[in-house]
Amino acid sequence: LAAPASAQAVEEDAAKPDSNTIVVTAQKREQNILEVPVPVSAIGDDVLEAAQVNEFEDLTSVSPSLTITAGGSQAGHSIALRGVGTVAFSTAVESSVLVVVDDVALLQAGQAFSSINDPQRVEILRGPQGTLFGKSASAGVVNIVTREPTDYFTGYGQFSVTDDEQYRAEGAVSGPINDAGGFRISGYWSNYDGYIDNLTTGSTLGGEDTWGLRGKLQQEYGDVTFTLTADYGEATDSLLPDTYLRVDKAGGANPDYDLTGITPGQNNNVVRNNVDRFGDSDQLITSFKADVDLGFATLSSITSYQDWRYDSINDQDGTADATIRHDTTYNAKQFAQELRLTSPTSGVFDYILGLYYSDGTTDRSFLRTSPIP
Repeated sequence: LAAPASAQAVEEDAAKPDSNTIVVTAQKREQNILEVPVPVSAIGDDVLEAAQVNEFEDLTSVSPSLTITAGGSQAGHSIALRGVGTVAFSTAVESSVLVVVDDVALLQAGQAFSSINDPQRVEILRGPQGTLFGKSASAGVVNIVTREPTDYFTGYGQFSVTDDEQYRAEGAVSGPINDAGGFRISGYWSNYDGYIDNLTTGSTLGGEDTWGLRGKLQQEYGDVTFTLTADYGEATDSLLPDTYLRVDKAGGANPDYDLTGITPGQNNNVVRNNVDRFGDSDQLITSFKADVDLGFATLSSITSYQDWRYDSINDQDGTADATIRHDTTYNAKQFAQELRLTSPTSGVFDYILGLYYSDGTTDRSFLRTSPIP
């Protein structure tokens, strides 16, 4: 059935605010997504929660253009957009897909592979974004925006359990600290034992144990708004070993490959390694942002520091007898300072002027041991 609408009803509807407007910061300012002339997908917190997006890798379930290729460790994972990405062994090669968390660009792509803590939205910018995000964004940007402090007391908490015994708890609390400032504290914890059994050591591999905390303080003084953010997280994961799909023995039996209790095939989830693969990560990201309303434009200063350490142990030969062990340690640090002058969008034309400085170093050490004949 159809009924005509009166002119008064149409005017009242037009006056109501559009609750379906999607606001993004793909161009370093808050804009309606329909006004942004770049290919961008905005994934809100309701979609992230419904799709159970808890880890960075889970974003592939809500963004078809995003592809993640798993490496032998967290530092070896690669990110691609529209099939374009970077796979390189060298620490001096920058990823062509940049990951940004609350205006802080991560130095190494491996830093992104952790839990997404208290997200408000995730923006996927496809194609070159070098103008506003720098030279390491030639294929695109994954921009993660977390929730801001509120001027009223609020909070949430949730706990989930899966049928394969993965446990996760997360929550946040937010509220005012005075008439012009607020705080927000969020955290998470997750535990999963894994699903690959190592018959030699009795360990279960492929699991992880992670936790993290994030704090935000926001304060207004006249025309200036200060935001202080600190994010710390730790992750311990038992890396996935190589399972046997097929074992071909040339020249008779090979004593290195003990197949007792192992049936090679696609459903094989049992190995015999005398060293468990292991990874340990801890990361600290801090930032201090000041927004000054100059009337004709907004001047923003973003000062950030990040420190990421990752240690891994790999059994390279995959046998129960011989041991070719590969120990790796990453340590990535970066200090960055950004100045940005952003015009309002209501003028004759829009502009952004910016300066960016960063000083980042990545140290990586190797220790390879092998059996002595």
